[in-house]
Amino acid sequence: MLRQALLTAVPLFLATVFLFFVGLWADNYSSITYKGVDQYRYNACGNLLTTYYTGCGGHGHGGSFGCYCTNPVLLSSFLGCFDRYGLSADEAVDLVHKECNDPELTKGMLHRSLDTFHEKSVFVNVTGRTDMGHLTHAQMSDHTAMGNESIIVDFGTYFPDLFVRIYTAKMGNHDKSLLYSIGGIAFWMGLCIIATIANWTARLVPSSRNLFDGTYSRAWRKYVTLPALIDRKRNQEQKCWTVFDGLVPTRFESLVNLSFLAYTFITQIVHVYYVDDNPFWDGNRALAFYVGDRTGIPSLIWTLLLIIFGGRSNILQWLTGWKFSTFVMYHRWIARIVVLLAVAHSIAFTYNEHRRGTYYNSIKMDFLIFGSMATIAGCLMCFQGLLWLRRKSYEVFLIIHIILAAFWIMGCWVHVEWFGYTPFMIGAACLWIADRVIRFLRMGYFGCPKATVSGHCWVYFGFGLAFWQNHPFCYFESPDGETMTFICKVKGGLTKKIGDHLQKLPEKSCQMRVAIEGCYGEISPVSRHSSIVYLAGGHGFPGVFSEASHEVARSPEKQSIKLHWIIKDLKALSVVWKELQILATTKIETTIYVTRPESTRAELAFLKQESCESSIDEKEETSAHVTALSCSSSSEKESIEVDMIMQKVKDFFPHITFVLKRPLIDDIISNEIEESTESAAFVTCGHPAMVDDVRAGVVSRIDTTEKRIDFFEQLQVWT
Repeated sequence: MLRQALLTAVPLFLATVFLFFVGLWADNYSSITYKGVDQYRYNACGNLLTTYYTGCGGHGHGGSFGCYCTNPVLLSSFLGCFDRYGLSADEAVDLVHKECNDPELTKGMLHRSLDTFHEKSVFVNVTGRTDMGHLTHAQMSDHTAMGNESIIVDFGTYFPDLFVRIYTAKMGNHDKSLLYSIGGIAFWMGLCIIATIANWTARLVPSSRNLFDGTYSRAWRKYVTLPALIDRKRNQEQKCWTVFDGLVPTRFESLVNLSFLAYTFITQIVHVYYVDDNPFWDGNRALAFYVGDRTGIPSLIWTLLLIIFGGRSNILQWLTGWKFSTFVMYHRWIARIVVLLAVAHSIAFTYNEHRRGTYYNSIKMDFLIFGSMATIAGCLMCFQGLLWLRRKSYEVFLIIHIILAAFWIMGCWVHVEWFGYTPFMIGAACLWIADRVIRFLRMGYFGCPKATVSGHCWVYFGFGLAFWQNHPFCYFESPDGETMTFICKVKGGLTKKIGDHLQKLPEKSCQMRVAIEGCYGEISPVSRHSSIVYLAGGHGFPGVFSEASHEVARSPEKQSIKLHWIIKDLKALSVVWKELQILATTKIETTIYVTRPESTRAELAFLKQESCESSIDEKEETSAHVTALSCSSSSEKESIEVDMIMQKVKDFFPHITFVLKRPLIDDIISNEIEESTESAAFVTCGHPAMVDDVRAGVVSRIDTTEKRIDFFEQLQVWT
């Protein structure tokens, strides 16, 4: 576990260091720095004076006002603007001294310059307030001339106050957008920190669970953290006209998503306002600009969350104990919010450009073309990520998703380059690359041995052009620790192709190069429970068996460990024949439920093969009944009845209880809780419906007993 964590942490640490230096480099990008009140006032007076001194600064854009710091006449007018706004002499001097940042410009010089303003300034007589955007046409006093830099101008008190309010609204909106975006990052990092503390407290101090087993703690687990949001379905899809079928998170996960959605909604509407009498923009255009800023900045910054949560080599999985499927679920919900913000951003600035009358010229500019491309790519990803499309062909979904994500990052990168937000996109790209580097390191660490494919499945297959595809499968190790076995259910994609290929071979077996990326995930923290109950369904056996084998090796004498495995027919035993034999040497109490015990010729064939091989490998005689079943002639075998077949299987596995019917999950849970002494932990993996039933059964009994009851889900569903 520690080795895998280090393999993840080292490259991620290097990526973090790189991003730190990127952040230092980003200091040159003033757009992503917090401005503050002094900057609002500085830009307000700078832009106000620019309406008269047309040769200095950037009108309406908060450009550089260095000329106001070097020209004595302009400096007096600059200080005078702050004076007329209502700042004291010391406040005005301190502000200009800080913002000009010129060591040769002393505070004494600034005080004398302010005195000059009071003595020699000329009042600008503007007859119309709304003419400030076109002051070349304003009515001036007879002795003033527009742009005359020998005249110290005085705009009175109204316009300095108006411009400060305008730039407080504009730049303050930018600052709040930046702060609220960082707040969104803090929301998720805070949640991860809490989850990390809870996870490692439970792992390092298992007895701490008993401290949090009171009335309120049980109610919290029963009604919030464990149950499904709707009915019993957590791993089963909720039906909604097929197209909108989806996986619904648990109540706690839904509460997290709803909280983040509420945070986003609130931060998008608070403190967004426009100032009346704005000489440059009317109210609607100003409001559209502010909404565009408020929505665009978080949609950009939260892209970092999408990369982190969507990455497989995410060290947060190890820290928090959350499954990869949990992070993918959060990834999807954050992505929907990010894309909605991007759409709102696009609409707001499209409206702004239309009101400005420059839309048809602006849309030809690269930053708008690429921004539109990013928004379209984001919308397509949201649609393309629908559950029914993912299940149609996951590999096709994955390829398209990666391509669209590249368009999103590239589009955002070019779009924000002009505004100075590029470091966020550099960070996103670095995190994505770091995740891939870690994955290749994991594969390189494992190597590419030749695997025998015969009912077993590995993560990567050197099978034609499918070498790039990878699928998650639980595994178990051989007793000697030299072999890892993955059991794979044949479905409709790569597994079907491999299955069809094997069916054509005489031995139904072949060797091919494979690569393993991992291992990911952690075992359930159940070592201190008095009773551990593992429930597996079908192909969920490997992960559950692996955990049970790990726990029994370090289990206290009085600890009870039980394994319940639900299978459809006897064929499921063929691939775990040796593992079931190993259980005889442990204290694990195993029960196998066969829901369809009817025998077939194929089942008899595998029983013969496995039993005979077992006899040869182990160099010992099995029972006479098993030998008769395994090695008798084909004609004799075909006459054997179902009951006799099951009896022979039971004789071969005397340490396992076989039940020939579908179990009642609720009854299993009730009995196990009743038989436990102090606490019971239920660990499950299998068919989504079964896992949901186990979850619901445990949740319903949390507060019905004085014993501590816990539930751990190893199933991961995202398609």
